[in-house]
Amino acid sequence: MRRSLGLCLLLILVRCKQESGQSGMFLVVKSGRWGYINRQGVEVIPCQFDAARDFSQELAAVKTGGVWGFIGTNGAFRLEPRYTQVGDFSSGLAPVETSGAWGYIDRKGKLAITERFERCRNFCEGLAAVSIAERWWFIGTSGRQVGATYEAVRDFAEGRAAFATGGRYGYIDSRGREVIGAQFVEAGDFCEQKARVRTGTKWGFIDKSGRFVISPTYDGCGDFSEGLAPACIGSDWGFVDAKGSWRINPQYQAAQVFSDGLAPVLRDLKWGYVDPEGSMVIDNRFFLAFPFVEGLALVLPDIFHYGYIDRYGDYVWGPVELLGMEPDDFLERMVQYWEQLMRSARTKEFLRREMF
Repeated sequence: MRRSLGLCLLLILVRCKQESGQSGMFLVVKSGRWGYINRQGVEVIPCQFDAARDFSQELAAVKTGGVWGFIGTNGAFRLEPRYTQVGDFSSGLAPVETSGAWGYIDRKGKLAITERFERCRNFCEGLAAVSIAERWWFIGTSGRQVGATYEAVRDFAEGRAAFATGGRYGYIDSRGREVIGAQFVEAGDFCEQKARVRTGTKWGFIDKSGRFVISPTYDGCGDFSEGLAPACIGSDWGFVDAKGSWRINPQYQAAQVFSDGLAPVLRDLKWGYVDPEGSMVIDNRFFLAFPFVEGLALVLPDIFHYGYIDRYGDYVWGPVELLGMEPDDFLERMVQYWEQLMRSARTKEFLRREMF
């Protein structure tokens, strides 16, 4: 179980890497201690922390002695450890929790938005989702509320954020105006001007006016990236283009988004990577594999080891054993991670079968 939990936390941090922008450094863990490597696989910040997050705006959250602080790219502390929980810097602010409440600090450690929230997220496009008493809304960098309160919200992407009310999803714009009414069973983020939504039992894609640009005909789908989106008919996954035409016909057991010109796909219960033409350029030999970020991808040859590979499929780090990792917010972040990254289908069943 310890390896499984450690694996899940590591995968969560791959998602953090995808969201945080380029830093040239990648999280690694050895013997339960966290550090950072560069693209060449050189350990540039030694594995010394109890836990760590990715760099964002040249700062990274690390945990030592039971509390979190922030380091710079040289590994030295810029903000000394004192926080119970933290998020990542964005728009010059980072969420922090002390004494049971969340607020936001600036890059100098000054409290910019008072600690009054039960839950909160990183800023995205200048707005952050916050929550009290199971109600969610957005605030700007001044801390002032933008728009109404909802049952649930997703983060902003391309000027839109999904909200839920009455068990249905719609979208608001950056001013808090409801520009697409609550009508969908499920809704994703806008990527390349399109958002995946479910109506009834089928998935399709809408534009920013709420009009379907790809009719809801799929049994599952992921976000658009590099002009293609993973989608499935029945249990077979392939990739569609912006017009909804199959670029790579359904043939895989699962598929993830394209990044750096490659996409992870599952064939014969092993993950590999295909190019936009459907050629398997990195053989399907991994227990798990994830999208490339800044030229490297996290892979697991089996459930006990992990490493980073380059676009040729060669290891630049590892594989090393997963041992001794204890996530602080495992359940919440697992849900967020698998919902948003591993939407290549049947996540709960996969986790139950393969990890627990």
